[in-house]
Amino acid sequence: MKAFNKTQDNHTLINNLDTIIKELQVPLVYGRLIENVTLSNVTPTSNKLEHLLDRSLQGWIIVRKNGFADIYEEFSDKRFLTLQTTGSVTVSIWVF
Repeated sequence: MKAFNKTQDNHTLINNLDTIIKELQVPLVYGRLIENVTLSNVTPTSNKLEHLLDRSLQGWIIVRKNGFADIYEEFSDKRFLTLQTTGSVTVSIWVF
């Protein structure tokens, strides 16, 4: 009976999953969570967030919000996401 090498098998599984996700083209998986960001609608406040993806954003999702406010993208590039809001609110955002 073949011995079970947990480390090698886990590494193989992770590589296979990564390949499958890339083939399915699921960009949402390749992102990061930015937690507890306070956004303000007071002018001239800039809600400029460094997303640290080292590439252009494909999208973002609010995953937690502590109040009522509309939030929309003003600008994004390879380094920053700039958001506008209709009210002061604290959010956590998944960027991908």
